[in-house]
Formats: sequence, C-alpha cells, structure tokens
Amino acid sequence: MVGTVIGPNDKPVANAVVTYQPGGGEAPHVVRTDANGKFTIPKIRVDNYDVRASGNGVFSEWEKNISIKPNQTRSVTLHMIYAKEVPKAYVATQTYEPKRNP
Repeated sequence: MVGTVIGPNDKPVANAVVTYQPGGGEAPHVVRTDANGKFTIPKIRVDNYDVRASGNGVFSEWEKNISIKPNQTRSVTLHMIYAKEVPKAYVATQTYEPKRNP
C-alpha cells in the first residue's frame, strides 16, 4: 500500500504518523510520511485494512476495509482535518459521581 497524507491546508504533511491495522483484529502498526507527505507500507499481507493519519493535533478519518489482494498495490489519500470535538474514542463512557452523604 502506498499513499499521501494531505493536511487541512490541502498541502502534503511531512512526518505524519500513518496507523494501519489488519481486519483480523491484530495490533496496529505505524509508518511515517516522507518530506513530500508520501508513505509506503512494505510487504503488506493480503487482508482488509483500516488506515488513519495523525500528527500535530490533527487526524484523518479512518479509511476502512481497504482490500489488499495478491500482487496488488493500493493507493490511498488521507485528508487530515481539525478536530471540531473530542473523538468518541477519548470520551469516557461512564461518568464518575461521588457518593453523597444522606
């Protein structure tokens, strides 16, 4: 898989972190973009992948189910955006309320 990371200013992002995870639920891996915002994931196995870019307080949406087939090179462009709100992954699902004395 190869690709480019584009920032909120529509310019390539150097040194962005590209996270990719196979569909089988294995641990995610990372690569970084070069000075031109390009990245390469070498020796990638046949599988479906979720891919996301992040860096300097901005991130891209997850590109999900990118299918890699034998002897195929897929190209992906990830567009980073400014966070309008805290992503749900960072929000606690339960709130803590201290016990009050009766």
